[in-house]
Amino acid sequence: MCPLVLAFLTKAATQRKFHVIVAERAPKYDGHPVAKALCTAGIETTLIQDSAVFPIMSRVNKVIKGHRWHRDGASLASPPKFYSVPLYVCTPTYKFSLMGCEEISHQTTTSIIPEGTKFWPSVNTALTQLDYVPPENVTSLITNNRGTAPSYVYRQLSELYRPTSCDL
Repeated sequence: MCPLVLAFLTKAATQRKFHVIVAERAPKYDGHPVAKALCTAGIETTLIQDSAVFPIMSRVNKVIKGHRWHRDGASLASPPKFYSVPLYVCTPTYKFSLMGCEEISHQTTTSIIPEGTKFWPSVNTALTQLDYVPPENVTSLITNNRGTAPSYVYRQLSELYRPTSCDL
C-alpha cells in the first residue's frame, strides 16, 4: 500500500469507523508493515494471505489502491471485477505518466527466483505483482486535486504537460 493510501485511510478514520483488510503481498510481505501502521492509527485491520483475497472479496464493499496512472486511463492493479466491487485508485498527479502500460519495463523474475535456477523447458515464469487494469474497471480516480473518472485523465495530462511533451 502506498503512503498516499495510508494517509487517505488515516484521515478518513478521524471522521468514520471502518475495517480494512490488507493482503500480506508475498514474497516480500509488504502488507505486514501496512497492517501495523493502520493498527497504530487506531483503524480496525485484518491481515490475510494473498490466496484469501478472492474468497473474501464478496464481503468487501470497496477496494482502494494506490498506483501510477497512464495516459490511456489504465492503472496497474488487480481488479475485484468478479464480485462487482468498486475500485478506487489514489494517486497524486505527479505520478501521471505519458507512457502507456506497454512501454513500461517490468521487473524480471530474478527478483524472486535466483538467476541460474534450473527449470524444465516447458516451465514459464512470470512476476504477477503488477496487472493491467482497463480503465472501465476503475470506478474513480482520487488525486490530490479532485476525484475524477478514468476517462478524464487525458484532460488532466494536457493541463500538466506542454503539447510538445506528449502526443495525445
